Amino acid sequence: MKEVIDNDFTGRRFYGIGVKTKAEIRSFFDKFEKEHPAEAYKELSPREKMSYNLHRNIDELTDDEINFILDYHDEKGHYPMFYIFTKVFEHTERFSFMVARDYMGICGVRRTHEQIKELYDISKDATRRGIDRSMRYVQEVAAQIARIIGDDWEAYADMFTTPIINPDDIVAPFEELKKAEKLTMDFDCFLHIPIYSVTTGCFAIFVQRDV
Repeated sequence: MKEVIDNDFTGRRFYGIGVKTKAEIRSFFDKFEKEHPAEAYKELSPREKMSYNLHRNIDELTDDEINFILDYHDEKGHYPMFYIFTKVFEHTERFSFMVARDYMGICGVRRTHEQIKELYDISKDATRRGIDRSMRYVQEVAAQIARIIGDDWEAYADMFTTPIINPDDIVAPFEELKKAEKLTMDFDCFLHIPIYSVTTGCFAIFVQRDV
């Protein structure tokens, strides 16, 4: 805003802002800069910036969980996207997200249609609708994380550089990932999580089940 004012709105069209308003805005910034000099502020480190970013945009995360995320990045060079993904579902209070979590077993506990119906005291139709839309909510969380953190989903492609000939070629990397990111989901759940690519702007199943 200060830059726009100093440039006298050059090349811009702001309707309803007259000479008096412009002078008042410029006066405000002049006063603000005197009372809050730039040298009084501390520039955040990349780690501090990401900590702030996580606290602000994924407020479900605890301090310990954020520290784990930052430490993981320091060690691995990318953020633990699956860990963050599961924590969003673990802490959620959104009914639709809870149904998706419980049906898919994202946080380790997998429930049947009937169990979800009884747990949340809802009708069969409401249970069916919630389950049918589970993938939509999973995609929503995956995309949200990609927008906040960046496209670190792509870092996981290196897990599957070995040609997939038998199930162990997928299971072994998954078990390694599960241990590193403290996941409680099972292998079947992992295969159904869609990854959002910021680069391509679309979703894709991380590993195809019929490979």
